[in-house]
Amino acid sequence: SSVGNSPAALMDNILAGRSGIRLIDQYELPNHPSRIAAYVTDIPTPEGWDEAEFQAFPRWKRMLLSGTVAALRDAGLWEDRHTRRIGLVL
Repeated sequence: SSVGNSPAALMDNILAGRSGIRLIDQYELPNHPSRIAAYVTDIPTPEGWDEAEFQAFPRWKRMLLSGTVAALRDAGLWEDRHTRRIGLVL
């Protein structure tokens, strides 16, 4: 999220009153009146993944993979993910 990439970081930032809302400076938006967003600037490479290979993926794919891997690890399902039927709804 724009305020943290782990449950601990998210809670620390929320409890400290930090906002993830900021000016959009990653790209130009000439046809949009809003210039603020809760933009995710840092998408962490999942543990055990090759950094360069992961960073070569498009931004949307890095966001999807990073969040999915984190969710499966947090749920204790990462190690046996190949033996389960797991779906993803976006």
